[in-house]
Formats: sequence, C-alpha cells, structure tokens
Amino acid sequence: MKDLELDVKLKFEFKDYISGKNGEVEICDEIFGNEISYFRAQVKYAIYYGHKDIKLNISSPGGEVYGGLAIIRAMKEFQKQGIRFIGNVQGYAMSIAFMILQCCDERIMGKYDVLMCHGASGFSIGDKKDIDSQKKIMDKFQVDFSEIIAIENTSEDPIHHTKEFWASILDESTPQYYDCKEALELGLIDRIEE
Repeated sequence: MKDLELDVKLKFEFKDYISGKNGEVEICDEIFGNEISYFRAQVKYAIYYGHKDIKLNISSPGGEVYGGLAIIRAMKEFQKQGIRFIGNVQGYAMSIAFMILQCCDERIMGKYDVLMCHGASGFSIGDKKDIDSQKKIMDKFQVDFSEIIAIENTSEDPIHHTKEFWASILDESTPQYYDCKEALELGLIDRIEE
C-alpha cells in the first residue's frame, strides 16, 4: 500500500482538482493516447480510499479512438475486480467519450446534457495499401462499437439490443446527437438527473 500511496501522491500533487479521494474520476476535454496512465492513477487513488463505486464524470468531445479504447480496457479490468463505474455526463459525451459512457455500469445524464455518436473516421497518407489497411481497422471499429452499444443497451425495444440497428446508424458516419429523453428511450443511459 505504501508504494501505491507514493505513486498516487507523485502523480497527483500538482493536480489539486482531483477528487478521487471522494470516489470521483474525471474525463474532461479531448481524449489522447496518454490519458490511460492518468485514468488508471485516478481510479487507483479512489480505490486506495476505499471506493468501489466510482463516479466517472465525463465532459468530453471525444478524441483519439486508441486512447478511448485503452480507457475502456482499463475499465473492464477494474470491473472484473468488483469496481463499478457510474458514468455521469456533465455537458456532453461525444464520439469515443460516448463509447466510454456506454461501458459504465450505470449511465446518468442531466436535463441539458448531450450525447453524440458517429461512425469511425480517420485519415490516411500513403498508397492504396495504406488506405486499404485504414479501411480494415475502421470496419473493425464499426463492428466493435455496434456490439458495445447493443450489449450495454437498456431500451425496452428489442431492436435497440441488436448490433445491426447500431451498425446502420454508425455506418452513415453522420454525427447523431441525443438529448437526455432520446438517450433514455434508446437505452443509451439509465436515468436522468435534474
């Protein structure tokens, strides 16, 4: 425990806004590949102080897919250890931040918050083989994201529990915005908080 305490102390001394001690973890602003060590440290900090239900405050336009996937993987590892994540949208959860929210054990939005999902996007530089390679990974993301949304869905309509329904939405790649009532009806959140 001493090593964890020192590790956490070193990472958080300069971040006096961290509220992990109160069982809260923040995902704010754009998500980049280097977010994972910061995310893990925040969660470990909360666990160190005895929290098993961690409130994950999300206020993000999204960012790099790989950085978001690393956070999702870390969440799954913590969940296997009995940690629960309560996703709490604060303003907006878009793109890969939307996917992170979907992986929470409980998902909450406020009256004025917004969700946004869209299909995988990116850019490629190089020859035809580079572009084909990029398309292959983007197709994989479409399948994976459709599956995550379908599995985590809590809608009463069985169609919302199918990968095909969400794949058709993500395939279009046009950003899809949802207010709290739409999100609840579509099974993308569990409750609305005033």
